[in-house]
Amino acid sequence: MLCRTINRVFSSRPVRRLLSTPAAEHQTDIEGYLFRRRAEGTAFLEAFGSRGEVVGKRVLDLGCGLGARTVAVAQAGAAATFGIDSDLGKIHRAHSLTDRSGSRPVSFVVQSGTRLAFTEGCFDLVLVLDVFEHVSDPAAVLGECARVLRPGGRVLIGFPPYRSPWGGHLFTHVPIPWVQLLFPDRVVLDVWREAHAEAVARGEVECSAKRARAIIEAESTATLWDCNGMTIGRFLELAEQAPLNLISVRFKTLGDLGGRLTGQTWLREHLVTRLIAVLEA
Repeated sequence: MLCRTINRVFSSRPVRRLLSTPAAEHQTDIEGYLFRRRAEGTAFLEAFGSRGEVVGKRVLDLGCGLGARTVAVAQAGAAATFGIDSDLGKIHRAHSLTDRSGSRPVSFVVQSGTRLAFTEGCFDLVLVLDVFEHVSDPAAVLGECARVLRPGGRVLIGFPPYRSPWGGHLFTHVPIPWVQLLFPDRVVLDVWREAHAEAVARGEVECSAKRARAIIEAESTATLWDCNGMTIGRFLELAEQAPLNLISVRFKTLGDLGGRLTGQTWLREHLVTRLIAVLEA
């Protein structure tokens, strides 16, 4: 099968390093993953123009995952930091990370981003990083962000658009750029499952019984990671309709092509590897 043959090439370590293929947090080297994430610190705040954006602020990390970024924000001087995720297992690990970090107090709780259990206007900053492409109701998430932000508070959103090289979120086992667009979905799903089973057998990937069942029952590649197919065009539509003001949008591209090609809609959707937007209440 062509997809399987090409995948063997792109799965080799030299090629993965050359393409800077993203890492996945469910690999067995969790400590290494968390170290890399914490080492990144608050560099993502450059989208605001200053890494001091969190100092003295109340910050909500919506979709915090294992909590490495949340801890980094607390260590950067936030007055109060909250991390929420819908995955109870990740929240448990996040608590463990906080206990070992010796950072300022961080609160981790299980919550849905579409129904936040916080009062109105209680946050200065909401982070929605590598989350927006996974939520089932992105409009509701934007509405909740607007509700819990104080007047003038801001939300930072960052995600890889669906038509980008890694937009299918299949890179753990099928690191072929644009694979979600190049091959039939059922073919890619079969190749991904085979590669995943091999990685689990080699002890390279953690897989709980619940996760194993979800993989077996998945009917499409999108359901493997609950991807909603969020494109740049769709995000801009949602941002325009949201009860927030879109302050800025930045595009990261393959080869740092920047604005030279992002003015053309079709090229932008396929070349932009990450969209970063700042919205204000």
